[in-house]
Amino acid sequence: MSSSNLFRPTPKETPLLTSKDLWEDLKGRLERHLLSPREFIEQKLWIRDKNKNLILLKPNRVQDNIYEAIDESIRLDKFVRLNILKYRQPGVSTGIIARIFEQVIRVPGTRACSVAHNNPAVRHFRSIIHRFLENLPPEERPVPKYDREGFMYFPTLDSTYYIWEIGKTGVGKAFTVDILHLSESSEYEDAVPNASDVVGMLQDARTPQGWEIRESTPKGYNLWRELWQKGYDKDSLFENLFFPWWWQDEYRMPFPADEKTLTDVERSLILREGLDLYQIAWRREMILNKGRLFFQEYPEDEASCWLGGENCIFDTTKVMEGLDDAKKTVPAIVMENDCLKIWKQPVRGRKYVAATDVGSGDPAGDYSDTVIMDWEDVEVVAELHARWPIDVFIQRSSALCRLYNDCLWGIERIGIGHAAIQTALLGADYPNLYYHKDYDGKFEKVGWVTSGKSRPKMILDLQAAIREGWLKHPNPDFWSECLSFVQPKETHKMGEAAPGAHDDRVMSTAIALQMRYYILPERPPVIIRDEIPKPSRLT
Repeated sequence: MSSSNLFRPTPKETPLLTSKDLWEDLKGRLERHLLSPREFIEQKLWIRDKNKNLILLKPNRVQDNIYEAIDESIRLDKFVRLNILKYRQPGVSTGIIARIFEQVIRVPGTRACSVAHNNPAVRHFRSIIHRFLENLPPEERPVPKYDREGFMYFPTLDSTYYIWEIGKTGVGKAFTVDILHLSESSEYEDAVPNASDVVGMLQDARTPQGWEIRESTPKGYNLWRELWQKGYDKDSLFENLFFPWWWQDEYRMPFPADEKTLTDVERSLILREGLDLYQIAWRREMILNKGRLFFQEYPEDEASCWLGGENCIFDTTKVMEGLDDAKKTVPAIVMENDCLKIWKQPVRGRKYVAATDVGSGDPAGDYSDTVIMDWEDVEVVAELHARWPIDVFIQRSSALCRLYNDCLWGIERIGIGHAAIQTALLGADYPNLYYHKDYDGKFEKVGWVTSGKSRPKMILDLQAAIREGWLKHPNPDFWSECLSFVQPKETHKMGEAAPGAHDDRVMSTAIALQMRYYILPERPPVIIRDEIPKPSRLT
């Protein structure tokens, strides 16, 4: 034997695979490949439950609805674009990360990115992904070449999963992703001053056909609320998914609430949503602990959860009651693509007032809003709300006011309101416009003047009308605007819309209340006798 053979390793004997072994291996590969994403998640991905037990991920009701929305978009050949408004801790992030991870390791070349609002959330996301990876069967477990803070790269699949913090320098630059996941979007503005720009860069990094899923609990009026509202635009590609707190089975007390003590709101939730007394008892306990923040962290509808903060100038308890009553009210007539809503039709001889807050007419700007209010009942009976050109909106509003007995109509005249008034005067020839005169002024001006003199009174009167409960407004959107009408900290201005919110319905209703003061009630005639009454005769 040559000396060179002494150092040559003896080759290991490789066992020959039989046709049966090859068949079983091929069969196993095919079965794994044919699993649907939902089946793969349920059979392969492990999580820690709230009791710290390692269990397979069986989607709960919320996760199941998200998966159905994704699958439905794919089936219909639509873009996967979702806005998810949720309560605290329903497992939304875990469910979405599971669906993304399944794509990353089963679809070669997939580039995904989950963006968290802070570093602890980044670490939490990474732990979820590592748990998925470590508990996969060895033959299905891809080995990452790079596993660093910020991304994981799987060379055999050419797939990448980025996990980034929104406030980290460079997020959204110099990379492209097929799946974009924005988690807890309501926290972004607290994390970075230019959150809107960063989100824009992330969206630019997404491929045109890529997925985009945003999810968060509400938190005041901010970027997340703006993104959510845009989901309702007719040309939006996003689908809005809302999940109220009662979708969580464990949100209930071990003892029921006393049925005799139920409030009208609680009875409404029982009848409308099917809640039981155990859930009502949990709700009472949470409201006792959290106050009105309960409605933000555990939303019950898509309107009341957007709290404007502690500086809301209206009585929020009364606003919530008004919102709940409005949600039960259905318009009698809806026209003009939902822009015109009539709750009560005009009655001949009855007195009404009207008020208009004028927007620019810009499709991306503020709305114009006209309300018709019953003078006697202080009840809004009709509303026109649109982003139409000013002349079109005023002509439509004029027709509506004429329908309600040529009611007294006050148009806000500041700024572009002058153009609206000219249209009402010259174009529509409306016969009963309001003329404004300050209490210490000499001259009347057509249209309502919102000034440093008039604004405090109109807002104070609206506060009183809401607080005392004698204003009736059947539109839930009005009450939602009230929740976001706040006292600015920097100025002494008497209330304004929170950033990203609108106040056109609040202002038009406040003006309508002022119009009521300019219609005098009918009084019985007073008979004046000229003769001096004769003294009574003594008996």
